[in-house]
Amino acid sequence: MKRKKYDVHKILKSPTFLLVLIMLFALFLQANFFIGYTAHPSDEGMYIRDSYMMYEGTFIENLPHFYKSLPSNGLHDPSEAFLFRPAFLFPMSLFWYVFGINDFSTVLWVILCFQGIIIVSYFLGNILFNKYVGLLSAFLISILPLDLLYSTRVSIDIPLTFFMGLSFLLFLMGEKRMESGKLNGRGVEKYYVLSGLVLGLAYLTKITAITLFGVVIVYLLYKRKIHKYHVLFFGSFLVIFLLEGLFYQSVTGHFFLREVVDHGMIKSKHIYEPSQDITISNFLKLRYNESSPLFYTKYILGYPIPVEYFYPRIWIYYSFVLLSILYFVIFRDRNVDVLLIWLLVLFLWLEFGFNSVTVDGSHVLNYWVLQKHDRYMMIITIPSALILSYFLFSLKKFLGGKIFPFVIILVIALTSIHYVSLSANELKDVTSDIKDAYIFLGNYPKKPIYCDTICVEFLKYYHGFDDSTKIFVIPKEYHKLKNIRDSYAIVGGSRTVGICCIEDMQPKKIPESWRLLYEDDKDITSYRGSHMKIYYIP
Repeated sequence: MKRKKYDVHKILKSPTFLLVLIMLFALFLQANFFIGYTAHPSDEGMYIRDSYMMYEGTFIENLPHFYKSLPSNGLHDPSEAFLFRPAFLFPMSLFWYVFGINDFSTVLWVILCFQGIIIVSYFLGNILFNKYVGLLSAFLISILPLDLLYSTRVSIDIPLTFFMGLSFLLFLMGEKRMESGKLNGRGVEKYYVLSGLVLGLAYLTKITAITLFGVVIVYLLYKRKIHKYHVLFFGSFLVIFLLEGLFYQSVTGHFFLREVVDHGMIKSKHIYEPSQDITISNFLKLRYNESSPLFYTKYILGYPIPVEYFYPRIWIYYSFVLLSILYFVIFRDRNVDVLLIWLLVLFLWLEFGFNSVTVDGSHVLNYWVLQKHDRYMMIITIPSALILSYFLFSLKKFLGGKIFPFVIILVIALTSIHYVSLSANELKDVTSDIKDAYIFLGNYPKKPIYCDTICVEFLKYYHGFDDSTKIFVIPKEYHKLKNIRDSYAIVGGSRTVGICCIEDMQPKKIPESWRLLYEDDKDITSYRGSHMKIYYIP
Protein backbone atom coordinates (compact mmCIF):
# COMPACT_ATOMS: atom_id res chain seq x y z
CA MET A 1 0.00 0.00 0.00
CA LYS A 2 1.46 3.32 -1.13
CA ARG A 3 1.76 6.15 1.31
CA LYS A 4 -0.18 9.29 0.48
CA LYS A 5 2.21 12.11 -0.37
CA TYR A 6 1.52 15.60 0.94
CA ASP A 7 2.66 18.72 -0.90
CA VAL A 8 4.07 20.79 2.00
CA HIS A 9 4.32 23.92 -0.13
CA LYS A 10 0.68 23.59 -1.14
CA ILE A 11 -0.42 23.09 2.48
CA LEU A 12 1.51 26.16 3.65
CA LYS A 13 -0.23 28.30 1.02
CA SER A 14 -3.70 26.88 1.62
CA PRO A 15 -6.33 29.33 2.98
CA THR A 16 -7.24 26.92 5.78
CA PHE A 17 -3.67 26.75 7.03
CA LEU A 18 -3.27 30.53 6.82
CA LEU A 19 -6.56 31.04 8.68
CA VAL A 20 -5.37 28.72 11.44
CA LEU A 21 -2.14 30.72 11.67
CA ILE A 22 -4.13 33.95 12.01
CA MET A 23 -6.27 32.40 14.75
CA LEU A 24 -3.18 31.20 16.60
CA PHE A 25 -1.66 34.65 16.27
CA ALA A 26 -4.85 36.17 17.69
CA LEU A 27 -4.78 33.63 20.51
CA PHE A 28 -1.18 34.61 21.25
CA LEU A 29 -2.19 38.27 21.44
CA GLN A 30 -5.15 37.40 23.68
CA ALA A 31 -2.85 35.50 26.03
CA ASN A 32 -0.30 38.32 26.03
CA PHE A 33 -2.90 41.05 26.73
CA PHE A 34 -5.16 38.94 28.93
CA ILE A 35 -7.22 41.12 31.30
CA GLY A 36 -10.12 39.25 32.94
CA TYR A 37 -12.62 40.75 35.37
CA THR A 38 -11.93 44.48 35.81
CA ALA A 39 -15.05 46.47 36.64
CA HIS A 40 -17.48 46.46 39.56
CA PRO A 41 -20.25 47.50 40.11
CA SER A 42 -20.69 48.19 36.37
CA ASP A 43 -21.84 45.72 33.68
CA GLU A 44 -19.12 43.19 34.44
CA GLY A 45 -20.17 42.95 38.09
CA MET A 46 -23.81 42.40 37.09
CA TYR A 47 -22.86 39.57 34.73
CA ILE A 48 -20.79 37.93 37.47
CA ARG A 49 -23.74 38.25 39.88
CA ASP A 50 -26.31 36.78 37.49
CA SER A 51 -24.02 34.03 36.16
CA TYR A 52 -23.43 32.91 39.72
CA MET A 53 -27.19 32.44 40.12
CA MET A 54 -27.09 30.06 37.15
CA TYR A 55 -23.97 28.39 38.53
CA GLU A 56 -25.54 27.64 41.90
CA GLY A 57 -28.87 26.63 40.31
CA THR A 58 -31.07 29.41 41.75
CA PHE A 59 -31.72 31.30 38.50
CA ILE A 60 -35.10 29.76 37.67
CA GLU A 61 -36.35 29.65 41.24
CA ASN A 62 -35.43 33.33 41.73
CA LEU A 63 -37.36 34.57 38.68
CA PRO A 64 -40.83 34.04 40.25
CA HIS A 65 -39.56 35.60 43.46
CA PHE A 66 -38.41 38.68 41.55
CA TYR A 67 -41.19 39.00 38.98
CA LYS A 68 -44.36 37.19 40.04
CA SER A 69 -45.74 40.62 40.95
CA LEU A 70 -44.47 43.51 38.85
CA PRO A 71 -44.14 47.00 40.38
CA SER A 72 -47.30 49.10 40.03
CA ASN A 73 -45.34 52.15 38.82
CA GLY A 74 -43.73 50.11 36.04
CA LEU A 75 -40.20 51.09 37.07
CA HIS A 76 -37.30 48.63 37.09
CA ASP A 77 -33.70 48.98 38.18
CA PRO A 78 -31.29 49.20 35.17
CA SER A 79 -29.24 46.33 36.64
CA GLU A 80 -32.19 43.96 36.05
CA ALA A 81 -31.58 43.99 32.29
CA PHE A 82 -28.51 41.77 32.64
CA LEU A 83 -30.64 38.93 33.99
CA PHE A 84 -32.33 38.55 30.59
CA ARG A 85 -29.22 37.68 28.59
CA PRO A 86 -29.02 33.90 29.05
CA ALA A 87 -26.95 33.20 25.93
CA PHE A 88 -24.11 35.06 27.65
CA LEU A 89 -24.73 34.05 31.26
CA PHE A 90 -25.13 30.32 30.65
CA PRO A 91 -21.77 29.69 28.88
CA MET A 92 -19.96 31.57 31.65
CA SER A 93 -21.63 29.54 34.38
CA LEU A 94 -20.98 26.33 32.41
CA PHE A 95 -17.26 27.07 32.14
CA TRP A 96 -17.21 27.88 35.86
CA TYR A 97 -18.63 24.43 36.48
CA VAL A 98 -15.99 22.79 34.29
CA PHE A 99 -12.89 24.85 35.14
CA GLY A 100 -13.79 26.49 38.45
CA ILE A 101 -14.41 30.18 39.11
CA ASN A 102 -11.41 32.14 37.85
CA ASP A 103 -10.59 34.80 35.27
CA PHE A 104 -9.85 32.24 32.54
CA SER A 105 -13.19 30.43 32.80
CA THR A 106 -15.04 33.73 33.22
CA VAL A 107 -13.89 35.08 29.85
CA LEU A 108 -13.41 31.78 27.98
CA TRP A 109 -16.71 32.19 26.12
CA VAL A 110 -15.63 35.69 25.02
CA ILE A 111 -12.25 34.35 23.88
CA LEU A 112 -13.92 31.64 21.78
CA CYS A 113 -16.42 34.08 20.26
CA PHE A 114 -13.58 36.40 19.24
CA GLN A 115 -12.01 33.48 17.39
CA GLY A 116 -15.44 32.86 15.86
CA ILE A 117 -15.56 36.47 14.60
CA ILE A 118 -12.25 35.87 12.79
CA ILE A 119 -13.65 32.73 11.12
CA VAL A 120 -16.92 34.44 10.15
CA SER A 121 -15.01 37.36 8.64
CA TYR A 122 -12.92 34.99 6.51
CA PHE A 123 -15.94 33.17 5.09
CA LEU A 124 -17.77 36.43 4.41
CA GLY A 125 -14.77 37.77 2.52
CA ASN A 126 -14.53 34.52 0.61
CA ILE A 127 -18.15 34.47 -0.58
CA LEU A 128 -18.34 38.22 -1.31
CA PHE A 129 -14.90 38.64 -2.93
CA ASN A 130 -12.18 35.98 -2.67
CA LYS A 131 -10.22 34.01 -0.09
CA TYR A 132 -7.44 36.61 0.11
CA VAL A 133 -9.81 39.40 1.09
CA GLY A 134 -11.27 37.02 3.67
CA LEU A 135 -7.83 36.22 5.09
CA LEU A 136 -6.81 39.87 5.28
CA SER A 137 -10.05 40.85 7.05
CA ALA A 138 -9.49 38.00 9.50
CA PHE A 139 -5.99 39.30 10.20
CA LEU A 140 -7.19 42.88 10.66
CA ILE A 141 -9.81 41.78 13.18
CA SER A 142 -7.18 39.83 15.11
CA ILE A 143 -5.28 43.07 15.83
CA LEU A 144 -8.04 45.70 16.11
CA PRO A 145 -7.60 47.56 19.42
CA LEU A 146 -11.27 47.63 20.45
CA ASP A 147 -12.05 43.98 19.75
CA LEU A 148 -8.74 42.57 20.92
CA LEU A 149 -8.92 44.53 24.17
CA TYR A 150 -12.44 43.35 25.00
CA SER A 151 -11.80 39.78 23.84
CA THR A 152 -10.38 38.83 27.26
CA ARG A 153 -12.78 40.87 29.40
CA VAL A 154 -16.31 40.19 30.64
CA SER A 155 -17.73 41.73 27.46
CA ILE A 156 -21.10 40.73 26.01
CA ASP A 157 -20.49 42.65 22.79
CA ILE A 158 -17.94 40.13 21.49
CA PRO A 159 -20.47 37.19 21.53
CA LEU A 160 -23.12 39.58 20.17
CA THR A 161 -20.87 40.53 17.24
CA PHE A 162 -20.10 36.86 16.57
CA PHE A 163 -23.75 35.77 16.47
CA MET A 164 -24.84 38.76 14.37
CA GLY A 165 -21.98 38.17 11.93
CA LEU A 166 -22.70 34.44 11.71
CA SER A 167 -26.39 35.11 11.15
CA PHE A 168 -25.70 37.49 8.28
CA LEU A 169 -23.12 35.08 6.82
CA LEU A 170 -25.72 32.30 6.71
CA PHE A 171 -28.26 34.71 5.22
CA LEU A 172 -25.84 35.72 2.44
CA MET A 173 -24.96 32.07 1.81
CA GLY A 174 -28.65 31.49 1.17
CA GLU A 175 -28.72 34.50 -1.16
CA LYS A 176 -25.70 33.26 -3.11
CA ARG A 177 -27.28 29.83 -3.46
CA MET A 178 -30.47 31.41 -4.77
CA GLU A 179 -28.48 33.40 -7.33
CA SER A 180 -26.62 30.29 -8.51
CA GLY A 181 -28.18 29.13 -11.76
CA LYS A 182 -26.73 25.63 -11.36
CA LEU A 183 -28.31 24.98 -7.97
CA ASN A 184 -31.71 26.57 -8.68
CA GLY A 185 -32.12 27.32 -4.99
CA ARG A 186 -31.92 23.68 -3.88
CA GLY A 187 -31.13 23.23 -0.20
CA VAL A 188 -31.41 26.96 0.40
CA GLU A 189 -33.97 26.60 3.20
CA LYS A 190 -31.45 25.50 5.80
CA TYR A 191 -29.40 28.69 5.45
CA TYR A 192 -32.33 31.01 6.15
CA VAL A 193 -33.59 28.84 9.00
CA LEU A 194 -30.14 28.67 10.58
CA SER A 195 -29.65 32.41 10.03
CA GLY A 196 -32.85 33.21 11.92
CA LEU A 197 -32.04 30.78 14.73
CA VAL A 198 -28.54 32.22 15.17
CA LEU A 199 -30.02 35.72 15.24
CA GLY A 200 -32.29 34.38 17.97
CA LEU A 201 -29.19 33.41 19.96
CA ALA A 202 -27.84 36.92 19.37
CA TYR A 203 -31.14 38.30 20.71
CA LEU A 204 -30.81 36.08 23.80
CA THR A 205 -27.34 37.58 24.18
CA LYS A 206 -28.40 41.21 23.87
CA ILE A 207 -31.50 42.88 22.45
CA THR A 208 -29.30 45.05 20.18
CA ALA A 209 -29.23 42.01 17.87
CA ILE A 210 -32.60 42.96 16.36
CA THR A 211 -30.88 45.85 14.55
CA LEU A 212 -29.78 43.20 12.05
CA PHE A 213 -33.40 43.13 10.88
CA GLY A 214 -32.85 46.70 9.72
CA VAL A 215 -29.79 45.61 7.75
CA VAL A 216 -31.69 42.73 6.10
CA ILE A 217 -34.72 44.87 5.27
CA VAL A 218 -32.61 47.64 3.67
CA TYR A 219 -30.65 44.96 1.80
CA LEU A 220 -33.84 43.37 0.43
CA LEU A 221 -35.23 46.75 -0.63
CA TYR A 222 -31.94 47.50 -2.35
CA LYS A 223 -31.86 44.13 -4.16
CA ARG A 224 -35.60 44.29 -4.99
CA LYS A 225 -35.72 40.53 -4.80
CA ILE A 226 -37.92 39.18 -2.06
CA HIS A 227 -38.74 35.48 -2.23
CA LYS A 228 -40.62 32.99 -0.12
CA TYR A 229 -37.49 31.66 1.59
CA HIS A 230 -36.94 34.99 3.34
CA VAL A 231 -39.96 34.15 5.47
CA LEU A 232 -37.93 31.30 6.95
CA PHE A 233 -35.37 33.79 8.28
CA PHE A 234 -37.96 35.85 10.10
CA GLY A 235 -39.99 32.78 11.10
CA SER A 236 -37.11 30.88 12.69
CA PHE A 237 -36.19 33.96 14.75
CA LEU A 238 -39.82 34.17 15.84
CA VAL A 239 -39.53 30.60 17.16
CA ILE A 240 -36.74 31.68 19.54
CA PHE A 241 -38.74 34.74 20.57
CA LEU A 242 -41.83 32.65 21.31
CA LEU A 243 -39.88 30.03 23.24
CA GLU A 244 -38.37 32.75 25.40
CA GLY A 245 -41.79 34.25 26.06
CA LEU A 246 -43.32 30.87 26.88
CA PHE A 247 -40.51 30.20 29.35
CA TYR A 248 -41.13 33.46 31.19
CA GLN A 249 -44.87 32.83 31.03
CA SER A 250 -44.50 29.42 32.63
CA VAL A 251 -42.15 30.64 35.36
CA THR A 252 -43.49 34.11 36.20
CA GLY A 253 -46.84 34.40 34.42
CA HIS A 254 -45.59 37.23 32.17
CA PHE A 255 -45.00 36.37 28.50
CA PHE A 256 -43.41 39.75 27.67
CA LEU A 257 -41.41 39.92 30.90
CA ARG A 258 -38.15 40.91 29.20
CA GLU A 259 -39.81 43.71 27.25
CA VAL A 260 -41.64 44.98 30.36
CA VAL A 261 -38.41 45.06 32.37
CA ASP A 262 -36.52 46.80 29.55
CA HIS A 263 -39.24 49.44 29.28
CA GLY A 264 -39.30 49.93 33.07
CA MET A 265 -35.52 50.23 33.12
CA ILE A 266 -35.60 52.98 30.48
CA LYS A 267 -38.32 54.85 32.43
CA SER A 268 -36.22 54.68 35.58
CA LYS A 269 -33.21 56.14 33.77
CA HIS A 270 -35.28 59.01 32.43
CA ILE A 271 -36.61 59.82 35.91
CA TYR A 272 -33.62 59.29 38.19
CA GLU A 273 -30.52 59.81 36.06
CA PRO A 274 -29.41 63.34 35.12
CA SER A 275 -30.02 64.18 31.49
CA GLN A 276 -29.16 66.92 29.03
CA ASP A 277 -31.11 68.13 26.05
CA ILE A 278 -30.68 69.89 22.74
CA THR A 279 -33.68 71.86 21.49
CA ILE A 280 -34.26 71.09 17.82
CA SER A 281 -37.50 73.08 17.54
CA ASN A 282 -40.41 74.24 19.69
CA PHE A 283 -41.86 70.76 19.40
CA LEU A 284 -38.79 68.52 19.50
CA LYS A 285 -35.95 67.94 21.95
CA LEU A 286 -32.99 65.61 21.64
CA ARG A 287 -32.33 64.16 25.09
CA TYR A 288 -29.53 61.97 26.39
CA ASN A 289 -28.42 60.61 29.77
CA GLU A 290 -24.71 60.06 29.26
CA SER A 291 -22.39 60.45 26.29
CA SER A 292 -23.04 63.37 23.98
CA PRO A 293 -24.51 63.07 20.48
CA LEU A 294 -22.02 62.18 17.75
CA PHE A 295 -20.03 60.22 20.34
CA TYR A 296 -18.99 57.54 17.83
CA THR A 297 -18.18 60.05 15.09
CA LYS A 298 -15.84 61.89 17.45
CA TYR A 299 -14.42 58.62 18.76
CA ILE A 300 -13.42 57.22 15.38
CA LEU A 301 -11.87 60.58 14.47
CA GLY A 302 -9.82 60.55 17.67
CA TYR A 303 -11.47 63.52 19.35
CA PRO A 304 -11.51 64.11 22.23
CA ILE A 305 -8.82 61.72 23.46
CA PRO A 306 -9.05 61.03 27.22
CA VAL A 307 -5.95 60.89 29.40
CA GLU A 308 -6.58 57.29 30.42
CA TYR A 309 -6.24 54.43 27.96
CA PHE A 310 -9.32 52.57 29.20
CA TYR A 311 -10.80 53.60 25.85
CA PRO A 312 -8.45 52.18 23.20
CA ARG A 313 -7.44 54.42 20.31
CA ILE A 314 -9.09 53.36 17.05
CA TRP A 315 -8.90 56.50 14.92
CA ILE A 316 -5.98 55.30 12.79
CA TYR A 317 -7.81 52.13 11.72
CA TYR A 318 -11.09 53.96 11.03
CA SER A 319 -9.27 56.70 9.10
CA PHE A 320 -8.35 54.03 6.55
CA VAL A 321 -11.88 52.61 6.64
CA LEU A 322 -13.29 56.06 5.86
CA LEU A 323 -10.74 56.42 3.06
CA SER A 324 -11.88 53.05 1.69
CA ILE A 325 -15.54 54.08 1.72
CA LEU A 326 -14.68 57.36 -0.06
CA TYR A 327 -12.72 55.42 -2.70
CA PHE A 328 -15.61 53.05 -3.44
CA VAL A 329 -18.12 55.91 -3.60
CA ILE A 330 -15.94 57.86 -6.05
CA PHE A 331 -15.26 54.84 -8.27
CA ARG A 332 -18.81 53.49 -7.87
CA ASP A 333 -17.70 50.00 -6.99
CA ARG A 334 -20.94 48.10 -6.34
CA ASN A 335 -19.19 45.04 -4.93
CA VAL A 336 -19.16 46.59 -1.46
CA ASP A 337 -22.81 47.71 -1.44
CA VAL A 338 -23.96 44.97 0.91
CA LEU A 339 -21.14 45.78 3.33
CA LEU A 340 -21.89 49.51 3.17
CA ILE A 341 -25.53 48.77 3.95
CA TRP A 342 -24.48 46.58 6.88
CA LEU A 343 -22.03 49.13 8.28
CA LEU A 344 -24.09 52.30 7.72
CA VAL A 345 -27.40 50.96 9.04
CA LEU A 346 -25.77 49.78 12.27
CA PHE A 347 -23.60 52.89 12.67
CA LEU A 348 -26.50 55.28 12.09
CA TRP A 349 -28.57 53.37 14.62
CA LEU A 350 -25.77 53.47 17.20
CA GLU A 351 -25.29 57.20 16.66
CA PHE A 352 -28.87 58.39 16.20
CA GLY A 353 -31.07 55.52 17.41
CA PHE A 354 -33.47 56.00 20.31
CA ASN A 355 -34.55 53.98 23.33
CA SER A 356 -37.85 55.84 23.76
CA VAL A 357 -39.90 58.79 22.58
CA THR A 358 -41.96 60.65 25.18
CA VAL A 359 -44.17 63.74 25.29
CA ASP A 360 -43.79 66.08 28.26
CA GLY A 361 -46.34 68.42 29.87
CA SER A 362 -45.57 71.16 27.35
CA HIS A 363 -46.46 68.81 24.47
CA VAL A 364 -42.82 68.73 23.38
CA LEU A 365 -41.60 65.49 21.80
CA ASN A 366 -38.57 64.13 23.66
CA TYR A 367 -36.33 61.94 21.51
CA TRP A 368 -34.16 59.92 23.95
CA VAL A 369 -30.92 58.97 22.24
CA LEU A 370 -29.41 55.54 22.89
CA GLN A 371 -26.76 55.17 25.57
CA LYS A 372 -23.30 55.18 24.01
CA HIS A 373 -20.09 53.32 24.85
CA ASP A 374 -16.96 52.45 22.90
CA ARG A 375 -17.59 48.70 23.07
CA TYR A 376 -20.99 49.00 21.35
CA MET A 377 -19.12 49.81 18.13
CA MET A 378 -17.88 46.24 17.83
CA ILE A 379 -21.01 45.23 15.89
CA ILE A 380 -19.57 47.12 12.88
CA THR A 381 -16.16 45.42 13.15
CA ILE A 382 -16.77 42.75 10.50
CA PRO A 383 -18.14 44.97 7.70
CA SER A 384 -15.50 47.65 8.33
CA ALA A 385 -12.66 45.09 8.19
CA LEU A 386 -14.04 43.59 4.97
CA ILE A 387 -14.41 47.00 3.31
CA LEU A 388 -10.84 47.94 4.21
CA SER A 389 -9.48 44.56 3.07
CA TYR A 390 -11.19 44.81 -0.31
CA PHE A 391 -9.88 48.38 -0.65
CA LEU A 392 -6.31 47.24 -0.03
CA PHE A 393 -6.62 44.58 -2.74
CA SER A 394 -8.17 47.15 -5.09
CA LEU A 395 -5.01 49.29 -4.81
CA LYS A 396 -3.14 46.75 -6.91
CA LYS A 397 -4.26 48.52 -10.06
CA PHE A 398 -2.34 51.66 -9.09
CA LEU A 399 1.36 52.40 -9.26
CA GLY A 400 3.03 51.00 -6.20
CA GLY A 401 -0.11 49.07 -5.43
CA LYS A 402 1.79 46.36 -3.60
CA ILE A 403 3.67 48.84 -1.43
CA PHE A 404 0.73 50.97 -0.26
CA PRO A 405 -1.34 48.06 1.13
CA PHE A 406 1.70 46.70 2.96
CA VAL A 407 2.49 50.10 4.50
CA ILE A 408 -1.14 50.61 5.58
CA ILE A 409 -1.34 47.13 7.12
CA LEU A 410 1.97 47.68 8.90
CA VAL A 411 0.83 51.05 10.30
CA ILE A 412 -2.47 49.57 11.52
CA ALA A 413 -0.74 46.54 13.05
CA LEU A 414 1.97 48.48 14.89
CA THR A 415 -0.31 51.23 16.20
CA SER A 416 -3.06 48.78 17.15
CA ILE A 417 -0.78 46.54 19.17
CA HIS A 418 0.80 49.62 20.78
CA TYR A 419 -2.58 51.02 21.86
CA VAL A 420 -3.82 47.63 23.05
CA SER A 421 -0.67 47.26 25.12
CA LEU A 422 -1.22 50.66 26.76
CA SER A 423 -4.90 49.96 27.45
CA ALA A 424 -4.34 46.41 28.68
CA ASN A 425 -1.57 47.48 31.06
CA GLU A 426 -3.73 50.25 32.49
CA LEU A 427 -6.77 47.99 32.86
CA LYS A 428 -4.71 45.29 34.58
CA ASP A 429 -3.08 47.85 36.83
CA VAL A 430 -6.39 49.31 38.01
CA THR A 431 -7.44 46.00 39.63
CA SER A 432 -3.97 44.72 40.45
CA ASP A 433 -4.05 45.99 44.05
CA ILE A 434 -6.93 43.73 45.05
CA LYS A 435 -5.35 40.77 43.23
CA ASP A 436 -2.08 41.44 45.04
CA ALA A 437 -3.93 41.53 48.36
CA TYR A 438 -5.68 38.24 47.53
CA ILE A 439 -2.36 36.54 46.67
CA PHE A 440 -0.58 38.06 49.68
CA LEU A 441 -3.21 36.96 52.20
CA GLY A 442 -3.27 33.50 50.62
CA ASN A 443 0.09 32.90 52.29
CA TYR A 444 -1.28 33.75 55.72
CA PRO A 445 -3.67 31.83 58.02
CA LYS A 446 -7.29 32.18 56.98
CA LYS A 447 -9.06 34.92 58.96
CA PRO A 448 -11.92 37.38 58.31
CA ILE A 449 -11.07 40.19 55.88
CA TYR A 450 -12.38 43.74 56.06
CA CYS A 451 -12.29 46.18 53.15
CA ASP A 452 -14.53 48.54 51.14
CA THR A 453 -17.61 47.37 49.20
CA ILE A 454 -15.87 47.12 45.81
CA CYS A 455 -12.97 45.20 47.31
CA VAL A 456 -15.44 42.83 49.04
CA GLU A 457 -17.06 41.87 45.73
CA PHE A 458 -13.73 41.27 43.99
CA LEU A 459 -12.37 39.18 46.88
CA LYS A 460 -15.52 37.05 46.97
CA TYR A 461 -15.06 36.38 43.26
CA TYR A 462 -11.33 35.59 43.64
CA HIS A 463 -12.21 33.14 46.44
CA GLY A 464 -14.76 31.44 44.17
CA PHE A 465 -17.63 32.69 46.34
CA ASP A 466 -16.46 30.26 49.02
CA ASP A 467 -18.51 30.91 52.17
CA SER A 468 -15.69 29.61 54.36
CA THR A 469 -13.78 32.84 53.69
CA LYS A 470 -15.46 35.62 55.67
CA ILE A 471 -15.22 38.98 53.92
CA PHE A 472 -16.90 42.04 55.39
CA VAL A 473 -17.34 45.71 54.57
CA ILE A 474 -14.99 47.76 56.70
CA PRO A 475 -16.74 50.34 58.90
CA LYS A 476 -15.68 53.98 58.58
CA GLU A 477 -16.37 54.87 62.19
CA TYR A 478 -13.31 54.73 64.44
CA HIS A 479 -15.13 53.23 67.43
CA LYS A 480 -16.39 50.35 65.29
CA LEU A 481 -12.89 49.66 63.97
CA LYS A 482 -11.66 49.15 67.53
CA ASN A 483 -14.18 46.33 68.02
CA ILE A 484 -12.70 44.17 65.22
CA ARG A 485 -10.49 41.31 66.39
CA ASP A 486 -8.15 38.73 64.79
CA SER A 487 -8.77 39.84 61.20
CA TYR A 488 -7.13 41.46 58.20
CA ALA A 489 -7.94 44.89 56.78
CA ILE A 490 -7.23 46.26 53.30
CA VAL A 491 -7.23 50.01 52.83
CA GLY A 492 -6.10 52.35 50.07
CA GLY A 493 -4.96 51.49 46.56
CA SER A 494 -6.90 51.32 43.29
CA ARG A 495 -10.06 49.34 42.76
CA THR A 496 -11.79 49.28 39.39
CA VAL A 497 -12.47 51.08 36.11
CA GLY A 498 -14.41 54.31 36.58
CA ILE A 499 -13.54 54.72 40.28
CA CYS A 500 -11.05 57.56 40.65
CA CYS A 501 -10.61 57.31 44.42
CA ILE A 502 -11.97 55.30 47.33
CA GLU A 503 -11.28 57.63 50.24
CA ASP A 504 -15.01 58.10 50.90
CA MET A 505 -15.38 54.35 51.38
CA GLN A 506 -12.39 54.08 53.71
CA PRO A 507 -11.90 54.78 57.42
CA LYS A 508 -10.27 58.17 58.07
CA LYS A 509 -8.16 56.97 60.99
CA ILE A 510 -6.51 53.60 61.62
CA PRO A 511 -6.24 52.32 65.25
CA GLU A 512 -2.69 52.23 66.52
CA SER A 513 -3.04 48.58 67.55
CA TRP A 514 -3.31 47.48 63.91
CA ARG A 515 -0.07 45.94 62.62
CA LEU A 516 1.02 46.81 59.08
CA LEU A 517 1.77 43.66 57.06
CA TYR A 518 2.23 45.08 53.58
CA GLU A 519 2.33 48.39 51.69
CA ASP A 520 2.76 48.60 47.93
CA ASP A 521 4.99 51.11 46.18
CA LYS A 522 3.00 51.60 42.97
CA ASP A 523 2.72 54.97 41.28
CA ILE A 524 -0.10 57.29 42.34
CA THR A 525 -2.41 57.78 39.35
CA SER A 526 -5.83 59.21 38.49
CA TYR A 527 -7.39 55.94 39.68
CA ARG A 528 -4.98 55.20 42.57
CA GLY A 529 -5.19 57.95 45.14
CA SER A 530 -3.03 56.22 47.73
CA HIS A 531 -0.88 53.16 48.33
CA MET A 532 -2.60 49.96 49.33
CA LYS A 533 -1.94 48.78 52.88
CA ILE A 534 -2.78 45.46 54.49
CA TYR A 535 -3.10 45.30 58.28
CA TYR A 536 -3.43 42.52 60.77
CA ILE A 537 -5.89 43.36 63.55
CA PRO A 538 -4.89 41.49 66.74
